[in-house]
Amino acid sequence: MSFVVLIAALGATTPNPRSFTVMALVGTPIAAALTGILEFIILNGADAFPLLAIATAPFMVGAALLMKSQNLLWSGLGRVNLLFMIIILAPSNPQTYNPQSFLFTSLFIVAAASLLLAAQTLIPPVSDDERRMRLLAEARSELQEPAHQTGEASEETTFRDASRIGQFLSVGGAHDSRALAEMLSCFDQSAMVRLCEAKLMSLADGPLATLADEARAAIVKRDTAALRTIAHRLRETAPQKDAIEADVAACLILTSNIVYRGRGVDSPREAT
Repeated sequence: MSFVVLIAALGATTPNPRSFTVMALVGTPIAAALTGILEFIILNGADAFPLLAIATAPFMVGAALLMKSQNLLWSGLGRVNLLFMIIILAPSNPQTYNPQSFLFTSLFIVAAASLLLAAQTLIPPVSDDERRMRLLAEARSELQEPAHQTGEASEETTFRDASRIGQFLSVGGAHDSRALAEMLSCFDQSAMVRLCEAKLMSLADGPLATLADEARAAIVKRDTAALRTIAHRLRETAPQKDAIEADVAACLILTSNIVYRGRGVDSPREAT
């Protein structure tokens, strides 16, 4: 079941999860065969890490190069082999070289891909309209959550947002210009909120800690007037134009403007 969850989770990051499951079902026997050659013919009992690294490198590099192919078939096979070869090999110190464990792991991954493909075939898939509605609802709900409560790194959330945009477009989102514009607006606001949260952390332990707390509260409430007021106060306290206070103030002003645009209102002019 853990392999079923693994394949389903990886497929959820792609525009077409069912196609990824088919690719996993086709690529797993190939990955098992290559892993068998690596473990029982090339390594064949070796227990030194340098030998493991040297022997594994051609397989890993080859799979990574296939991932960059413009051909979707080769790219998918490269991704599957890169993931499943390490899972089947299960490097350890010392390496067990247990044929039974190798066969069971290979069998279970193939069975997991087969079960998941059967479920995706028998259970009616969610319609494109429903998937667009769900993705848009997720973008709206996450916009209302404070950035510091998600516990995710900025890079992770940015990658996730980009993945959702790809999924939205794959289910006909390009033809729904209004929903697409709203989703992009939500992601723009989320990105700016995360940026401001990160910059406000630099003021948390200084004399402007109270002002930073007020800025966070204004961000949560999407109070653009308060954001502009706090930005002006920070500019007045900045000793020079390139000071951290001025940088935070510029970030707050930009956040205020993006929130205005997200509401469909022209942002007010700000003094530069």
